[in-house]
Amino acid sequence: MDIYKINLGTDSYTVNAVLYSSGDQINNVVCTLDAIISYSTDGVAWSEPAYRQLTNLTARGTLYLKIEPNPEGEQRKGAYVAKIDLLKTMAGCSYSLPAADKQVTQDSGSDRITVTTAASCAWTATSGVAWISLASDKITTGSGSAAYSYDENMALLPRRGTIAIAGQTYTVTQAARPLSPDHYEPNNTAAQAYLLTPVFAQNTGAVSISPANCDNANDMDYYKINLGAGYSYTVNAALYDKRNQINNSNYSLYASISYSADGATWSAEGSELKNLSMKEGTLYIRIKPHDNSAPSESYGFYSVKIGINTCVYSLAKSSAEVDGGASSATVDITAGASCPWTASSNAAWITGVNPVSGTGNAAVTYSVAKNTVAERQGTLTVAGQTFTVTQSVVAGFETAGTVKIYPNPAKDFVTIDLSSSPENYVSLKIVNIVGQVLYEWENPVRKQEVSLKEFSSGLYFILLRGKEGTTVQKLLIE
Repeated sequence: MDIYKINLGTDSYTVNAVLYSSGDQINNVVCTLDAIISYSTDGVAWSEPAYRQLTNLTARGTLYLKIEPNPEGEQRKGAYVAKIDLLKTMAGCSYSLPAADKQVTQDSGSDRITVTTAASCAWTATSGVAWISLASDKITTGSGSAAYSYDENMALLPRRGTIAIAGQTYTVTQAARPLSPDHYEPNNTAAQAYLLTPVFAQNTGAVSISPANCDNANDMDYYKINLGAGYSYTVNAALYDKRNQINNSNYSLYASISYSADGATWSAEGSELKNLSMKEGTLYIRIKPHDNSAPSESYGFYSVKIGINTCVYSLAKSSAEVDGGASSATVDITAGASCPWTASSNAAWITGVNPVSGTGNAAVTYSVAKNTVAERQGTLTVAGQTFTVTQSVVAGFETAGTVKIYPNPAKDFVTIDLSSSPENYVSLKIVNIVGQVLYEWENPVRKQEVSLKEFSSGLYFILLRGKEGTTVQKLLIE
């Protein structure tokens, strides 16, 4: 529990304390604790705890406030906000209101409360609930009015909220929202999916589903968005329901959301769709009561906010040529700030791809291994596009033009004739295209016949290492 104190001195004050707890949103803070508030004038004897507010307390000296988890609440830890208004009591002042309460519809709206008092008498107004907002919380002197607004009621029951104003309590009672088929119906199968049309500004689109409801525990709502050709898309959708309120909403349905690209195979259910990568076609969205919802949570209202980014990816170039030595290089990606991409190598000799994923513009680094065989090509897939790397043979390797190899193409055997070469070779190796040594001969003679019966058909290389370097010659086996 948290205990606070306010030293008021010898003057008398009117005190109003409002507690914002689980589900409330105030000053961009979403409160998560189910809390209660109480007060004391000596720090020993405490008032009965209140769930929302302490209204029109008269206090002097030291006032203690205690905020603690509600023992009957679901959320026993988390964040809360408390707002405390103090107004010095003025002798000889009286205040009157034209009415003590107001009945309003389930929709959002606004109104004013008029206060009549003497010209020198000061007063304030404080809302006791998050869904009622005052246009100003300044101290007013003399007669005047306080403007307030109220959010829509998305629950199936009416609700009451109070405003402490000029030492009196003004009550706002808001009607329940009737549960009947919403304007998206009939949309209870993928074939009946309601078509949503996002509004785009440049490369960003948005569309909302609101107000919507599941009117029974078996109700499923389907929606669809047609995604045009020529783009990639990133889609995010936030579901607001009883477990995930927004702007002090009070949705009563506990729901789940999933998606499909064909209306038949569906993703896992959750509370949001995050960074979906979509191509052209139709995106289906399904809302249904959550499998773990209590009976009282299995029907009611919800809303969904959907954001869509059209993603166009480009590479600074589609290919690169590198020398035969081990080295690193980069490829530059241009993409929208929220557009996700991945990068991967399709060749064993191209490694160290970094980063392997990201969003927006980036430079992807990759490494190539030393090439001791022959010119080769490999590819990377970067942001869905193919980037080709061509690597030459490592410096110091030459083609052995004076070496005779026959027959070539060969089948059962091949003759390697070194008699025309002035070089005295240290070793002779036959390797496959990935550099695996399949035949090796130290200090080869001037002419050698090699059996090929254990070799598969394909391209091979003959490596001849001399004192001045290594030469290479192609060999084709049929």
